Amino acid sequence: MDIIAFLKSPEFIVFAIAIILLFILLIISYKNKKAIRAIGYLGVFYGLVYMSWRFGFSMPKQFSFGMVFGIILVITEFVGMMQSLVFKTMMGTDKVIEPKKDLKFKKLPTLDVIISTYNEPLFIVSRTVLAALKIEYSKCRLNVYVGDDGSREEIKEFCEKCGAHYVSREDHSHAKAGNINNVLNHSNGELVLVLDADMIPKKSIALDMIYYFEDSKTGFVQSPQVFYNNDVYQNNLKVGKFVPNEQDFFMRNTQEKRAAYNAVLHVGSNAVFRREAIEAIGGIPTASITEDMATGMLIQAKGYKSFFVNKPLALGLSVENISDQIKQRDRWLRGNIQVSKKYNPLNVKGLTLMQRIVYVDGLFYWTFGLQKMVYTIAPFLYLIFGVTLFDSLGLDIILVFLPYFLSNILYFRRVSNSTRNITWSHIYDMALAPHMAWAFLTEVIANKALKFNVTPKATVTNKDHFNFRLAFPHIILFAITLVAMTFGIVNIVNNWGNISSLPATIINLVWCGYNGFGTLIALFIFIDRKSLRGSIRIPATMNIEQVDMNEDHEGNVCENCGELSDLSDNGASLTLSKLVNHYPLNVGNEVKIKIADIGTVGAKIVRKIDKVTAFELGVVFTEVDFDTMNNINQFRFSSKREYMQSARIDKKHDSLLDILFGVFKRKK
Repeated sequence: MDIIAFLKSPEFIVFAIAIILLFILLIISYKNKKAIRAIGYLGVFYGLVYMSWRFGFSMPKQFSFGMVFGIILVITEFVGMMQSLVFKTMMGTDKVIEPKKDLKFKKLPTLDVIISTYNEPLFIVSRTVLAALKIEYSKCRLNVYVGDDGSREEIKEFCEKCGAHYVSREDHSHAKAGNINNVLNHSNGELVLVLDADMIPKKSIALDMIYYFEDSKTGFVQSPQVFYNNDVYQNNLKVGKFVPNEQDFFMRNTQEKRAAYNAVLHVGSNAVFRREAIEAIGGIPTASITEDMATGMLIQAKGYKSFFVNKPLALGLSVENISDQIKQRDRWLRGNIQVSKKYNPLNVKGLTLMQRIVYVDGLFYWTFGLQKMVYTIAPFLYLIFGVTLFDSLGLDIILVFLPYFLSNILYFRRVSNSTRNITWSHIYDMALAPHMAWAFLTEVIANKALKFNVTPKATVTNKDHFNFRLAFPHIILFAITLVAMTFGIVNIVNNWGNISSLPATIINLVWCGYNGFGTLIALFIFIDRKSLRGSIRIPATMNIEQVDMNEDHEGNVCENCGELSDLSDNGASLTLSKLVNHYPLNVGNEVKIKIADIGTVGAKIVRKIDKVTAFELGVVFTEVDFDTMNNINQFRFSSKREYMQSARIDKKHDSLLDILFGVFKRKK
């Protein structure tokens, strides 16, 4: 084809106009947010054009394996387009549902805090319980309950000591949902705050959410799950300082938009419920291993309102290794499918049309593993076996597909506020795709039973570990990628003069390479980094007001002689002036440390580094009272770390190459 003739063709002119229009809207969108919505609408139009072309002009005409897989591919693309349509509809709204204050509280409603636990260690449960007891609320109207499905004596003794109600049961049926229902039967608060065992509540959590219930139709109020440790991707790819938690986009961005349609998803924790609303649906649903989605949806179907408070009101522990994350997401996937079988959003009476659409879209999200695998396998078939999935010229594919694809990238980038982008979504999906595809198929087809398991937190490992078993599918995919790309390059070299076949080969080569990069980066996610501490240290700069040395020595008090550099609830790092070198500061010595705004702790020195002008000490706490422990936990909220704001992706870690090279260059 003559290049000049091609550039003058109507097809290319329409293509050029489509691209130019997108970039004009992009530039305008930085000054006028309405242009963001216009990018979304334009993308919907481009998507309809692309899918019309796919169904009408690009499908293989003769029955073959290429036709069969081509149909699978186009169905996958259609599902993706419909998901994109729902996403753009949700994210494009500026609608905000405000509560009607039709019933001013004459007195505060009684509030029960329910902390459900099964096998989490005491040091994790205790943080949440102590923080819950310090919630700013009328103490005579606040009760804290610990529902312990592990029936552990140490948890019971701790609750008795600190003043929380301990509730256990002999029958552990229905997992977490059954546990919460059991506690509800032993309590009578008008409102119920539900917390997971690792979610440390902020003091203001009740006051920040309670006024929504002045509207008598408010069923529940959800706040985001926010995490104070690095997730699997931040940790294993060494990007904790540069990339938000993988769940942040849904927890903070998507939930806020779902609220506009009264379709807030209950996420299992950090939510306040009206007891009356829970009773209206017959208690927390027990038909699924994940009770979250059904609880919120059924309450909304009863005509109650749901609201979302976009503030970090409770901080918890994110999953820390890839094995546990896969188990967690496997459970979520199966739980959502189980919910859809029992409570199909299309059939549940009382839901609005948009609520049904949003919940069905949420269920279709869990097909992402299958979708990603289809997109990964497709270029293999063409490059290695010559299987034709598109009965069209490569240039036609580019001209019709690129405007649609580019519109999605630009829209996603603008609405996500840099908390997520296509690159990181690609990495997240590639890491889980083979396992989630298998989980989806086995749950839908085989209806595989799955026992509820609590996701482990605060695990300690003393060395890096490559999880070969879980990474095996990715190793195979990457090996096939190298083979396919080799075939593609050879094909280009051998057919360089045949310009009609080059575009299709180049398209599949680029497609294959893009997936290959994602697969390669995913392999590094399967290297679980060592974690020597069970309790996460938070960076800090606090004055050491006083250090009491061993009482056997005279002059054993050092005042204002240093500062603290990091802190957890069981240890800290200190820097003390050289002026204290006559004190017995040796490994094994016990001291008492008074920390500004925290309190006094008993500690044992476990590390000492002698520097030119100072000593660096590492200590573990041996004695911490309840008030001081709670002050340490609340410090997590007052610190100016990224998780307290809406963290954004650093532009230096915005491409596949940057991320890949960074794994080798950055220290953990």
